[in-house]
Parts: sequence; C-alpha cells; structure tokens
Amino acid sequence: MALGIHQWRRFNFFDKEIVKRKDGKPLEELKHIQVIASTSTNGAGGGQLIFGCSDGSICVINRDYETNHIHTFDTSLQLLAHSAGDTLIAIGMDENETKQTIKLWKTDKALVEKENTEPAKVLSLLPNDHPTSKICAVAITDRHIALGCENGAIYFFASNDLIKEKRYKFSPPFYQAERPITNLAFAEGIKPNNELILYATTESTVLSFRLVKTTPAPSISTAAAVAASVSSSLSSTLRDRRPFHITQHHQQQQAQFNITILETQIGCNPGCAVLAQSDFDGEQQFVIANSTGVFSYVGDDKRLGLGIEGEKLAIHWWFNYLITITKENRKASLMTSTTTNTTTKPPSNILSQLTANQTTTELQTLAVYDTNPQLTAYSVGIPRIQCVVNEWGYIHILTGDGELHRLIEKDLHSRLHLLFRKNCYQLALQLAKKNRTSKQGMAEIFKQFGDHLYSKNEYETATDQYCKTIGFLEPSYVIKKFLDSQHIDHLTRYLEELHREKLANTDHTTLLLNCYTKHPDRINRLAKFIGLNETSPSDVELSFDVDIAIDVCRQANYFEEALALSAKYRRHDKYIKIQIENKKDYDKALTYIQTLKFDDALQAFRNYGKSLIKEQSILTTKLLKQLNPTPQQIEQEKLPESLINLFMNNPDELLDYLEYAVKQYPKEHLATTVYDTILELLLQKYNKTNDKKENDRISHQILTLLQDSKIDIDVTRAMIACQKYNFKAGVICLYDKAKLYQQILQYQMDNQDNDEIVATCRKYGDEDPQLWIQALSYFSKLKSADGCRKEIQQILKYIDENDLLSPLLVIQTLSNNESTSLDLLKDYLIRKLRSEQTQIEKDQSEIRRFRQESGDISKKIKALETGIEIKFYLMTYEQSLVKLPEFVQIIADPLKRQARYAAKITICLVCGDKARIINYGALSCASCKTFFRRHGFHIEEVHPCRFNGNCEITIQTRRVCSACRLAKCLTIGMSRDLIRKDLSEKNLLSTMKLQNQQNIIQQTRMSSFPLHTLDLLNKDRSNLTTRDWTLFSNIIHAYDIFSPVISIQNEIKRQSKLPLKIRVKHAQELIPNLLISFYTSLQSYIKCTNEFRIFTIAEQQCIYQRNFHSTSSLMGQLILRESGIFENITYLSAFASLYDIEILTRAASVIKRLDYDSILVKVFLVIISFSSNCFMINNSINIYEDYILRKTKQLFFYQNQYAELLWKYMIFRYGYKEAVFRFAGLIKQIIDIIPLTVDAYVQNITLHQNVVNKLSE
Repeated sequence: MALGIHQWRRFNFFDKEIVKRKDGKPLEELKHIQVIASTSTNGAGGGQLIFGCSDGSICVINRDYETNHIHTFDTSLQLLAHSAGDTLIAIGMDENETKQTIKLWKTDKALVEKENTEPAKVLSLLPNDHPTSKICAVAITDRHIALGCENGAIYFFASNDLIKEKRYKFSPPFYQAERPITNLAFAEGIKPNNELILYATTESTVLSFRLVKTTPAPSISTAAAVAASVSSSLSSTLRDRRPFHITQHHQQQQAQFNITILETQIGCNPGCAVLAQSDFDGEQQFVIANSTGVFSYVGDDKRLGLGIEGEKLAIHWWFNYLITITKENRKASLMTSTTTNTTTKPPSNILSQLTANQTTTELQTLAVYDTNPQLTAYSVGIPRIQCVVNEWGYIHILTGDGELHRLIEKDLHSRLHLLFRKNCYQLALQLAKKNRTSKQGMAEIFKQFGDHLYSKNEYETATDQYCKTIGFLEPSYVIKKFLDSQHIDHLTRYLEELHREKLANTDHTTLLLNCYTKHPDRINRLAKFIGLNETSPSDVELSFDVDIAIDVCRQANYFEEALALSAKYRRHDKYIKIQIENKKDYDKALTYIQTLKFDDALQAFRNYGKSLIKEQSILTTKLLKQLNPTPQQIEQEKLPESLINLFMNNPDELLDYLEYAVKQYPKEHLATTVYDTILELLLQKYNKTNDKKENDRISHQILTLLQDSKIDIDVTRAMIACQKYNFKAGVICLYDKAKLYQQILQYQMDNQDNDEIVATCRKYGDEDPQLWIQALSYFSKLKSADGCRKEIQQILKYIDENDLLSPLLVIQTLSNNESTSLDLLKDYLIRKLRSEQTQIEKDQSEIRRFRQESGDISKKIKALETGIEIKFYLMTYEQSLVKLPEFVQIIADPLKRQARYAAKITICLVCGDKARIINYGALSCASCKTFFRRHGFHIEEVHPCRFNGNCEITIQTRRVCSACRLAKCLTIGMSRDLIRKDLSEKNLLSTMKLQNQQNIIQQTRMSSFPLHTLDLLNKDRSNLTTRDWTLFSNIIHAYDIFSPVISIQNEIKRQSKLPLKIRVKHAQELIPNLLISFYTSLQSYIKCTNEFRIFTIAEQQCIYQRNFHSTSSLMGQLILRESGIFENITYLSAFASLYDIEILTRAASVIKRLDYDSILVKVFLVIISFSSNCFMINNSINIYEDYILRKTKQLFFYQNQYAELLWKYMIFRYGYKEAVFRFAGLIKQIIDIIPLTVDAYVQNITLHQNVVNKLSE
C-alpha cells in the first residue's frame, strides 16, 4: 500500500507547563533518576505515574504529584507494562538469578500503600524453562501475558486471574521470528466474537495472532501430579510472596493462534508501536511508526498510512491524538516510495539501543497529531525526552534534565476559534463533529463557513452551508443575502430545503412561489414542488402547508394549480371558493359538491349556499334535496331549519325545499321553525296570488297545516302571520285550536260579522258561557239593535236557560242602546219571573225541612251529654316505645269531662278501685293518679308490653304492666296538660329541679338508643322495617291530604277564564290567603304526628313561634313549584305587590334548586319542625324562658327518629353517595330559605306574625 505525504496545518491546541507540587515547589526527586521504562495505571488506584529507573527501583507519582520509590529489582529494571485494567508487570534482574524475574502488582490501590509495595506475584524463571532467551518485549491484560525475546520467540500465558494463578508455566513459543521482537500489544473484545488479538513487531515485520478459543481437557493424572508437586509449597509462597519456582510438572495447555503476517518489509523499533482506541467509535487500532511514516492496522487489515517525516524514537496514543517523538532532521527529504527494504542488521542488544535512543543529546521533537481531522495539534522541540506518560487528562513529559512537564488541552471553543482565525472551516467542522458538538453549535460553524464562502463569491457552496443551518438560523438572515435577481437560483434552493424541513411559513411559501414565477420552467417547477405530478397524495411527502400553498397560488392568479392542489388534497372548501369567487364557474362548483360526502357537502352549502342559490337556484335546490340525511344527521345538523337562511331572496325555492323535507324527513325530528316558515311562505303566496282557484288551493293547504294535530307549530307566530296577511280563516282556526273562544268572538265583532257571532256562541257556548254575555253586550251597543232582534232573542233565551246573568244586568246591558225597545225583553222577563217564583216556593220548602232536622239533632245532642263516648286514633311513636294500644283518642275538653264523670261514676275508670275525685281530667283512684303523674311526661321510660297491649287492668293486675295501665289512663281521658296545673306555686321550684333531673335521665336513656345503619357489605339495600314503611307512607299521605296544591291549580284554572282586569283583582285578593294556607297546611300536617301531640300546649306554641316561619316557607316553595303559580304572570304580579322583585327573584332561584324528589322535602319538613329554633328573629319577649328549652334533648330525639327514617329511605332510593349529596342539598336549602324568610317577614311583619299567633292560640 503506497503512502501519501501530507502537509498538515499546524496549530497550538495545548498549553505546556512545568508540574509542581501543591506547595509550588518543583519535583526535585526526578532530577536524579534515569528512566528505562514508564507507564501509567489508566486511572486505577486513583491514577499513578510509574517510572522504571536504571537502578532497578520504581518511582511512583500520585495525583498530588508526590513521589515515592519502591525497590523492585536488585540489579536492573528492563521492562514495564500495565494492562487496561489493574495489573502491572515489571521484568528485571535480581542478584543470584541467572534469568530475568517477572513481578506482578495489583494497582487497584496505590502502590505506595504498605500492603501493596511488595509485588503480588513473583515469577523466577528456572535455567531450563521457557523463555530460553532474554525477554525484550512484554504485553499484558488482566488475564494474559505475552513475552517477546531477542531470539524472535513469542510466549503466551493465559489465566482467569494472573495474581491468584498457581500453575505458572510458559509453554514453548507458539511463534518464532527471524529477528528480535521489538513490540507486543493485546487488543481485547474484537467484534464480532469478542476475540483476542496479539500484535507483534520486529524491525522488518508486523504480525497479528488471533487466539483460537478451545476447551481445555487436562487428564486426571496430570492434575494429580501438579497437585502433588505444589501442594506443600503453594500456601507459604503466596502468604509471604516469596519467589515461586515452577517445576517442570506444571504444564499449561498450548494456546492456538491464527497467524497473519501484516507486513514483510516494514517494521519498527522498540517503543514505536502502540494500541490506539478511538473515543468516537471505540475501534482498536495497532499503530506503528518508523522513518517512512505511521501505519495503523485493525484486525488483519491495514487501514491507514500517514507520511510523517523524521526518525521515530517513540509513539503514544492519548484519546484521539497520536504523539510522536522524533529526532530533529533539518536535511530530511520527502519519501516517495513505501517499498524500501531495511537490510541493516539490528544491534545485538535491543535494550541498549532503546537506552541509547532515549539518552541522546540531539534535539528531539514532540508532536501531537489529530488524525481526524488531519492537523498538527501541537509541536515542541526538547533537547532530550526520557518518557511520555498519559494520566489524569494530561500528557506528561519527563525531560532529560529531570523536569516534568504536562500538556493541557485547550477547550473546544478556543480550538475552534483558532481554526476560524485561519479560515479552516472544514477542519473546524470535523473537529466539532468528532467532539459531538450539539446541532446548534454545528449550525453556528456552518453559518460562519457560509459567510466566508459568500464573501469569496462562492455562492453555490455557501448555499450548501446555509441549508445545513435550517432549524437553527433565522431564515431571514439567509434570504436577505440572496434577494437580488442574480441569486434567484440560490434563494430557490434554500427555500425548497426550508420547505423540505417543514419549517416554512406563509411568507416563505409565497416567496418561493414568486421565485418560480420568474423561472423559465416555472410551470413544471411549481407542479413538481406542490406534487401535482404524483398520482396520489401518498406518493409525495409534503414539504409545505397545503392550505398556504393554495392561498398563495390563488393570490398569484394560478387558479388552475390552486384548484388541482385543492382537489388532490381534498381541500373542498378552498376548491369551491375558487370556483365561485375567482372563476365564477357555479356549475363546476355544484358538480364538485355532488361528489362529496354528506358532511362535506352540507358544510359547502352552508358556506356558499347563498351565492349558489342566487346564481343557480333550481340546480342548487335539487342538490339540497339529494342530500338524503339519516335521522341522526337530521337531528344533529338541525335540518332543514339550519339551511333556511340560504333562501332569503328565493321564497319559491325555499318553499319547494321545505315541502320536500316535510314529506321525506321524519316528523319527530323536524323543528317548529320549519312549519312556521312553510306557513309564512304560503301566506305570502296567498297574499300575492290573484287567481281564485289558486287561492282556494293555498287556503286549503294552510288550514290543513294549522289543523294538523301532529305538527308542533308556534301558535303565536302563526297568529301574527295570519293577521299580517289578513287570512281570517287561519286566525279563527288558531283561536279554535287554542280554545280561545272569546278571541274568536272578539275577532268577528271587530270585523262586524254578525252572522258568525251567534254561530260561534252556539258552537262554543257550552264550553264558555261567557260568549253569550259578550255577544249580548256587543249587540246592545249597535245603533240599530232592532235589526238584530232575532240574534238578541236567541241570546236572551240561552242566558235564561243557563242563568248566566241576573235580569237586572240584562236590562242594564240592553239599556245602553236607546234604540232598543221593551218588547225585546218581554218574553225573557216573563220567563224569568215565573222561574223566580218557582224557586222561591222551592226554597221555602227546604227551609222548613232544615228546621225540622235541626231540632232533631239538638235533641240527640242533649241526650248524648249524659253518656260516655270513647273514640280511637292511630298512634305511631308512643306505640313503638311502650306498645300502647294502637287506637286511642283523647277527649278534647278535660274540664267538661270532669263534670260529666263526677255525676255518673264512683269507681276508678283505670283499675276499678274506689275513686272520689277527678284527677287530670278523669275519675281515678289515688294510685292511678300518682302513676299517671309519674309517667305522663316520661312515656319513653315505660317498658313495652310483653303481651302486645292486651293486658286487663284491675286492682290486682295494675302493677303488672305499666304500658297497658298508662294506655288506659290516656284512653279514659287523663291529660298531661293538667299535671302542671296541679302544681302549686310553693312547689314550683322544687318541681322544676326534679323535672330537670328527670330530663337528664331521659336524655341519657334516649342517647342509648342506637342508630342502625345499612349493612352495605351484605348488599342490604334497605333497612326500613314494615313499621318504618307504614310511618313513611302515613307521612306522605298526610301531606297530600292537607296540601293546597290541587285547590290552587283549580283556582288558577277557574280564574284564567275571567277577563284580565278581574283576574288581576282576584289574584291580589288570593295571595294573602295563599300565604295563610302555607301556615295552616303545615300546622295540620305536623299535628298528625304523635310526637307533636305528646308536647303540652305551651310547648307546641313555642314550636310554632320558633320554627313555623322557615318551615312554612320551605313548604311554600314546594307548593309554588307543584302548583306552577310562579309561571303565571298574573299571580307573579300579585306577589310583587307584597314583596320586592329581589325577594321574588331569590324565591324563584330557591325553587329551581329545590330537590325534584318532593318526597324528600315532605319528610324533611317534619324534621325541621322539631328544631329548637329555625328562625333568626326573636318575636317573643320571653323566648329564652320557653318551656321547649327544657325539652331540647327530647326534641332532638324526635327529630333524629325522622332524620334516620329519611336517611334509610334515601339510601334505599339513591345509594350512599347520591344520598349524601341530596341530604346536604336539603340542609343547604333550609340555610338559604332562612335569610329569605327573614327578608320576606320584615316586609310583611303583621301578616306573617298574625298568622303564627293565631295558630299558636
């Protein structure tokens, strides 16, 4: 292979400085040593510089540049090498040894440490063992050792651990060269099979040995012999690290190599070969240097030959740099041939030659080369160089006078700056790429390179560099340089690349298309750029925004290209827009729309339908009919009403399209607007047509549309349209459809259609009798009433038969017209008088009958006053606590009962014992009196009956069952209200104290009642018992009974038939009564609960005062929602007369947020009614001394019972999560209602407070 000689550019990429210690002092120890061999630990043990000295010692320098000497060999140290891992090998001569000694260290720790100063392994070669010649070259890995001898023999030894290996025995040489071995080097991990290659050189040859992997199979006898021979001496030798002499029995299996002779005429001197590994791709190269140049080998191949002049003394490799040491040769000439054969016979002593080379006093040159890019990174002349060692990121140079220098590489920015100054941009790019510079940094280099080329008028090459900056350099920087017309090709190429990278904007696309317009072959260039030559969009990768390209082509009047681009890439909107707005070709636009899918076609009609209908109305309407949408599309796109606006100036086509849609589309998906529009279009057509036959047809069509019950038409809009176009039949039809019979009559009166007035009364008079009265009033006001004699008599006859007006009002109505004669009323008055006389006689007969019945009833009442009457009613809560009999009715007036029983009964009505006086409203003995006084207010403490309430109470059994005894006390009429009246003022304080103690006991007992929750883990959907369901049903039923919703709805319906003024007046009178009904309905509803009846009258009054304002407001909100009264403008106006608009607005908002499940609200009313206070205004002077304050715990207990009942139902009905939300909503509702109630109360204090006071009384 021929070598080429390169004149590389020289740069100064390194700074040289003298190495000093931390204290600033130089390394004086190095001035007294002569280095034979050197190496470094490659970072092992923190990194160490190792110099092999001529006196046999090793000089070790650590990272702090502290020196230490280790005595290694007695006589001399000859070779020194370090593996890529942590193994150091030294070869030298000791006293009393005939052969060289091999010593090994582990360098994972510093060599100067006490336990590591002695070698880990010492191999002394026996006289008859291999190697038989002097070792002059060595190579080592952590598992292999190769030795090269002066006789040309190469030895190899392999072990998994060189330090721990017990059987060191070098086999005979696997290769024998003709000349001494000058260099050895191992290359590990060679791809693809992770192979090991040993490189060797002589002065005239280069060899490679590829290790063949074999499986060792030693015999049992051999292994036994080896074990027997070394077992006794091995442990002691390893322990004290004494020389370990291998006997002849230790044999290693011969390694096998594939040998390749790389060079037969080229070799190198000792120290002029090195194994180089690239940091860029990790490739390992074997590099040699001689006077002809530098050569590298990878595996079995020769890769590189560089013509570097001068005689090489040594070479080294540091990262990606090649370091050479050459003799200064000022008269050297260039080599022109690489086939020179070295015939000079080498010296007999290679080591002496190496020493002579290193100790020469001639000027030596140290050069640092960067092979990629090819440049000289540093060069310096030094009188004498002892060695070069690389460690810690520096190149260390030990000179002949003992000074240690180091070369520090400059940072990348500084190196690039040096290259820029000398316009070496190609070298800068290679350097930046090798150092893995970021894309942004590479773009900056390309920019500077482009600027340099641009300044030299090399525009084509400059454009290439600028294109590489796309994505990092602002495009405007480059565009400004090529805006001249002479640079149009360069600008076009840059813009095309910008589009190819998809980084172009609208301006760039516009500029590129403008460049194409100035190009001779602009049509083809433009078509190629936008991809029109490809058959489908997938054939080309878009390098531009299609929409922008279409817009630019359109602006540049390239309509055909824009249309082709729009059609190819399915930009339907742009295609149609160009055809309509630019080319005015409506037929092609419609033809294109016809090929589109439904969604695209519909969108096209919405965007351009007005223009298309204006120019091609018939064809456009035809295409609209052909859309054929599905029912889902009709509902989703709101067809056809969403397209009505397209036909603003084409009513005939709109009517045609809508009639088609009504026939073809499902009616349930058509909106009211469609029919309203059809009606208005028909009315317009009816109004403009003069042909009677056509008018009749259209009139029939309109009436059919109005009378169709399946069509949801807007009556108000239809009425306005019919009146606008004076279509009387339509007006009457709409009034009839809306049952506005009075409006029909009024419309006929306004049009003075007398013949139709009576007909209308006959037709609708049964449903609205007021029509006859309205007709009578109309005819009575006519100036010529005698001309309407027949109509008036018919009206009077109907009024008389249905008793619509009193005779006086009839006379007053007809008296409004002076021309009315009395004979019109003659027959009517006669009939009326006769009827009145008959009615009077009938009423007198009824009066007599009623008087007779009243007398009989009075007699029965007197007879009943002497008897005893016991009635029953259903109880719920007391029954659940004490199992009282289910039907008990307390007689209303205890004082009357007292007098009644005193006259007739002398025994106790409870147990049959003797009784003398009436106690608490009933005749009872002293024992039953005491029993009732103790238990009357503590029903919950009474133990339930064990016999289901069927115990007979007598003198003997009255102490057996307290529940049945208390039930009988209540049955005969004993009242808890009279217990307090029995207490004297003297005992009031002591009684209150006792009452408080009883309350505490009662509260403790109530708190012991557990609140059962649902067993959700067992999927128990309801924990409501049969009794719970009964109570729940009774609550809802009681509310429905007392709720005024139905009566309010009937009243609204009844008053809606009255004239407006009368309705407003009645509504204003009804509102106060409506508010009162909220309170009275709530009172009746709450009184149905047995818990409320347990309280005394005074306690009930406290509950009314404290809770009924807010509770009735909540009930009122429910009533207003269910009755729909807020939706009636008349009643809403009536409310406005009592309350501000703000309060009504807030009330309407609260109604909207009220839970739609009215059952929850109904039960929640009971819960709120048992609150201690649910209002924020104190209307009672002694509110803090109310009786109810003593029963707060009991009140809470009742409230909790109903709250638990509601919660169980909500869990059953909605599930846990929804129940939580709804219960919280109910609480939020009452919180919002309280301030609203306060504001409403403040505006009408008298009305609200009077109602509550009356209820309390």
